Order: sequence, then C-alpha cells, then structure tokens
Amino acid sequence: MAGKNESTMKWKVDIANLTKSMQEAKRQISLANAEFKNATAGMDKWQDSATGLESKLSQLKKTYDAQEKTLELLNKKYEITKKELGETSPEAQKLKIQIENQEAAVKKTAAEMATYNTKLETVKKDAEKSESALGQLTKTIDAQEKELTELTDDYKNAVIQYGKNSDEAKELAGEIDKLSGELKDNKDALKEADDAAEGLTEGLKDAGDEADDTEGYNAICNRYASWKRLFKPNHGTLTEPEIMGLIGELLFLRNEMMPQYGESKALESWMGPEKTNKDFSVDNDWYEVKAVTASKESVHISSIEQLDSDVTGYLAVYKLEKMGPTYDGIKLNQLANKIMTLIRNDFYKDLFASKLLSYGFDWSSDYDNFVYSQSSYSKYIVEEGFPRISRDKIALPIIKVQYEIVLSNIEEYKQN
Repeated sequence: MAGKNESTMKWKVDIANLTKSMQEAKRQISLANAEFKNATAGMDKWQDSATGLESKLSQLKKTYDAQEKTLELLNKKYEITKKELGETSPEAQKLKIQIENQEAAVKKTAAEMATYNTKLETVKKDAEKSESALGQLTKTIDAQEKELTELTDDYKNAVIQYGKNSDEAKELAGEIDKLSGELKDNKDALKEADDAAEGLTEGLKDAGDEADDTEGYNAICNRYASWKRLFKPNHGTLTEPEIMGLIGELLFLRNEMMPQYGESKALESWMGPEKTNKDFSVDNDWYEVKAVTASKESVHISSIEQLDSDVTGYLAVYKLEKMGPTYDGIKLNQLANKIMTLIRNDFYKDLFASKLLSYGFDWSSDYDNFVYSQSSYSKYIVEEGFPRISRDKIALPIIKVQYEIVLSNIEEYKQN
C-alpha cells in the first residue's frame, strides 16, 4: 500500500512539473503575440510590407516552437498517466484529446508560416521591381493620370460654381497645365523606352546578317546596351560569382544543350535567368549547372528544390581558374557574342538577348577584366541514392535549406 501511495505521489509531482512547463510555453506564446503587436503598431497594413511580414513570421516561429514544446509535454503527461491510471482512464483519454488538438494547432501554425513566407517573397520581388527605373516611371505616370482626373473634375465644378474667369478656375487651370506638361514628358520617356525595345529586335536582325564580322558584333552590343540602360534596375553590374555562374550556364548551353537539342529547344529550356529551381529543363530531363573556382572541392546547393525531383536529372560542374586580363581565355562578353553568332533564327536571337537581360547581363566592358581557364568539367547523374536533401524528408516548417556537396564523394555518379 505504501508503494502505491509513493507511486501516486510521484505521478502527481511529475504532472505538476509538466503542467508548470506547459504554462511557461503558453507564456512564451503570449510574449510573441505582444512583440508582434508592438512591432506592427502604426502599420496600416502590416501584411503588405516586408517588415510587417517578417515580424509575423518571427511571431509564428516562436509560437510554433512553444506549441511543439507543449505537444512534447502533453505526450509525457499522457505516458505517465497511462502507466499510473491506465489507458482507458478519464485522465488519459482527456490527455489524448488534448494531444490531437495540439497536433492540429502545430500543423495550422506551420501552414501559416509557409503562407506568410510565400507572401514575404512576393512583397520583396514587387519591391525590387518597383525600384527599377521602368517601375518608378510607370508608377509616376499612373499617379499623375489619377491626379489629373481629379483636378479636371475640380476645374469643372469651379467653372459651374464660380465661372470660367474666376480666380479659382484659373488657378486650377494652371495646375492642370503644369501637370499635363509633366505627364507628357514622362510618357515621352516611356515611349522612348518602348521604341528602344522594338529597335532591339530590328538591331539583332541586322546584326545577325553581319554576324561573321566585327561590325555585326558591335551592332548587337550597342543596340542591346541602349535598351539595357533604359530598363536597368538601380543596382550595379554582375558580381564575380554571378559572372562565373552565367559563364557556366552559357558554356553548358553552347557545348551540351545546343548540339543535343538544337538551338530552339536549347534556348527555350534555359530557365536560369528566370531564377527557377533548375537551370535547364527539356522533355523529361533537367540540368543544374554550377561553376566553381578550380581549387574548390565542393558545390553549393542554394535551395532544397535545386536537386529535388521525382525524375532523374543531372548536375553539371565547371571548374574555372581565374587568369590575368590579357590571357586568351574565357570572357563573358566574348562567350555571349559567340553564342549569338551560332543562333541562326532571328526570333531565337531575340530570345537569347532577352534572357541575358533577365539575368542582369549588360555587356559591360568591366566583365573583360574577368578571364578564366576551364580546369575541368564533370556531369553527375542525380538519381535515387544521390546525396541530396528532399522536401519530403524534412519537417514542414523548414522552408529554406542550403548545403554543400563534396565532389570527391559523388564520383560513382559521374557520367563523363
């Protein structure tokens, strides 16, 4: 009897301690809610701003951690209660229901995190787009047209109420005249951009006819550069890692994709400029291309999705050694020019140019300072057993993963 009483007392103490820990987890959720409320105080629509969404995700992450902790504690309470009072006891059955409810709460929070993370990425992309010269100009024109409509309505009302020659009507007429002039200037600038874009296609066609000589190259570069300047976002040219990455994709396009699939399929399959999960995707195959320094023994995988797929794909790795500016090696501008001359169809010349533009390539002479020698090229088949992280193997709340693959450890998957 004494043993039973001691067991019951221990059970009660354990339950009390677990309950205390659960109360602390609940307090952490309240703190997270309060922090979010303070962070977004004064924001009209926090869900439309990156700062507001980041605050929301921080709150949800803390809530999720606390909910997970609560679920762990509930399971412990259930196990010791089941042992002490039996699985069919009212106390155990009540805890079982609480566990099911808590599991649902954890899943709901995880789903909210995924939703708000997607929303945050969209808001950031929209903000980046609005920072471009074209985005700012379009936004300004929209605002001016709206203001002009309002001023015109005010002018009509002033004429009706005070007369055409009244001070009120004259003042509004002056404002309308000034705003109309500013709007015309901005629309002319936008038209110039549109004309340059249309001219690019014609310039590429003309240059394509002369692609075997220097004049043809210059026609492509000059026409393309003028278009790029009009649409260029407010940031600098490509960084060295971006230059190497683009060189890798262009080498793969020229040496692998175009000979195997032809220019049309190869160019249409090039998705790197669109920042999709795979650099190339065609028919039932996909290819991810990496360019690393000659001394690097691993490749960086920047997301779960880069190598995750239900179908077999390929990882292509170029090792590039940086050389001096006068070395006769691989230069980005020169490589882009060579590919342009290989493309026979005018439409696909235009497509290639537009993809380069999407990548951020602008024919800058600065790129000629980056010269490389190709040290090696390897292609690996990514199939079952290949070391990679898959979405279905990680917890739902984990939304972003980056990792490194040691090349010497995947020799068995090498194809060339």
